[in-house]
Amino acid sequence: MARTKRTKLDDATRLLQNAKRDLIRARRALARESKPGDAAIEVAPSWKWAARLLEKRRPQLMKIPGVVGCGLGFRYKDDEETGEPCITVFVRRKWSRKTIEKRKLKRIPHYFREGKRRIDVDVVAAGRLKRQLDVGRSLGPVNLHQRGTLGAYAEELASSAALALTAMHVSGIPEFPAPGAPPVTFRHPSVLDPGAGAQLGQMTEGTMQGVDACKIALDDPSIVRPVIPGIGKIMGWRPVTYPGDRGTPVRLHGAVSGFRMGTIINPFVPLPDEDLDAAIVVGIDTQWGDSGCALVDPANLILGFLVGEMAGGLRVFTPASLVLGRLTCDITVF
Repeated sequence: MARTKRTKLDDATRLLQNAKRDLIRARRALARESKPGDAAIEVAPSWKWAARLLEKRRPQLMKIPGVVGCGLGFRYKDDEETGEPCITVFVRRKWSRKTIEKRKLKRIPHYFREGKRRIDVDVVAAGRLKRQLDVGRSLGPVNLHQRGTLGAYAEELASSAALALTAMHVSGIPEFPAPGAPPVTFRHPSVLDPGAGAQLGQMTEGTMQGVDACKIALDDPSIVRPVIPGIGKIMGWRPVTYPGDRGTPVRLHGAVSGFRMGTIINPFVPLPDEDLDAAIVVGIDTQWGDSGCALVDPANLILGFLVGEMAGGLRVFTPASLVLGRLTCDITVF
């Protein structure tokens, strides 16, 4: 009897080990097939109907006062995820039914239907996005009292030149190149930190429209080390998936926070009021100065870059695919 139990335990352990290995292989296969500028999310065939329904209903939802974004997610009840797929609607503030009736506010539907299929709607209070810079021990502009985190090294698609990536808002300007916009030179660490580092390079392109990211041409390409402290060697990047990335454990290393772990809450949420074409919403702890750090999955693939914080401890990342497509670069396995 004991041997039979031991055999079953061993079989279960092998299955778990194989499943974990297969999941990593699947994520890396997805990475190999993905190119900068591809869709930021891949939806499983069985849930494409929900994605189509959301795109059809999105204009209706975004017209409701207070709605800042909506995407495919998973229903929460009493602060616990139920695992049920839903459409998550992010609002500035949640109102009670009594207040809604008194002020005659437009209601958010409880669900949507497509034929015989139905998907519920979950409402989440998001507040306003706060971009997390101004303190930290990482890169920063030479002449500005602002700091963020070096997210990852990349290569220019046209020339294979070495680059560093971070959040655009760290630079202190919203767009570059742009008429009247001065060139921005970065140091690593920033000039505000004791023993400020050598000049890292000059920003060649960046934007806060659609994404929040910029690229910096490196003065010394030999400094490239595709390793993030506490995480290890970066193996590339990939888009998020639905519902496959429900609760996916993720990691980052911020200039202030250091190594942190969390989970994906919503893999894809456009936030037009925040000038983000798409966002990955994550339950993870970050601090001011972590802006621009990379979000990494268990296969050491980058999913996105930190923009800032919303209400309820949620953090917002701009997807890697959109960043790389907009900045015409790629994260390669060095």
